[in-house]
Amino acid sequence: MENKYSIGQMAKMFNLPVKTLRYYDEINLFKPQFINEKTGYRYYSADQIEHLDTVLFLKILGMPLKKIKKHLDNPVIDDFLMLLKEQQKQTERKIEELKDIHNKFQTRIDAIEEIKRIEEFNKVIEKRISKRRIVLLKESFYLNTSLELLLKKLERKINIMLPVIIGNVILRMSKDNMQSHKFYEYSSVGMLLESIKIKPNLVEEIPESDFVCIWFKGTHEQAHLYYNTLLNYIQQHNYTIIGNSIERTISNQFITKNTEYHITGIEIPVKK
Repeated sequence: MENKYSIGQMAKMFNLPVKTLRYYDEINLFKPQFINEKTGYRYYSADQIEHLDTVLFLKILGMPLKKIKKHLDNPVIDDFLMLLKEQQKQTERKIEELKDIHNKFQTRIDAIEEIKRIEEFNKVIEKRISKRRIVLLKESFYLNTSLELLLKKLERKINIMLPVIIGNVILRMSKDNMQSHKFYEYSSVGMLLESIKIKPNLVEEIPESDFVCIWFKGTHEQAHLYYNTLLNYIQQHNYTIIGNSIERTISNQFITKNTEYHITGIEIPVKK
């Protein structure tokens, strides 16, 4: 039939499933223009091709079908411009969300690659580390305390759900506890914030500083064995501890079942 297209022909022309066009018909978004009175078959006109092009273009932009229908039922240029600007803002927000996800991927990749680059474990190294943003629950606890429960308490404190990911959870031990060899007692638990957006008054900073560090194969349960090593090194070099330690596991059983890659690090800020 000249300049008239069946639903199958229209679907083929636009590489769409027939059920998509049937759905558009059901919601009165895009209905066949002609009905053959004898057969009851429904046909689209050639003039409707641009109509469907517009629907699909707006759908590609992420616009909901209800908004597309509302515009096409009463097309006004100012309303259409406003609709496009609104959708553009939503797209910009999604781009920022995707950038945030990308950064999280990169942080985890960097952490795992860092593990694979470590040539010597159980060896003290000195490192200058830039400032880091953190959020903390300042509450003394022992290692047999559930870290998950403490982190949930931290979430309630800041009223934000935190993405608990291996590598960004930190335990902090006070200078006094380290010097008193109370290696099982911590002063706070928290998280490295990376790109998480939190009210500034809830955020703290670990200032840029020189750190005495050690990586070892194991988890927090074995950390007490390495604090002595770090303290002896600090004493031998006449350094002064100037703050709380930072202890974090960057790989455990949730990353790999190979215990050779269960890695934890301890950093102690010092003044040389």
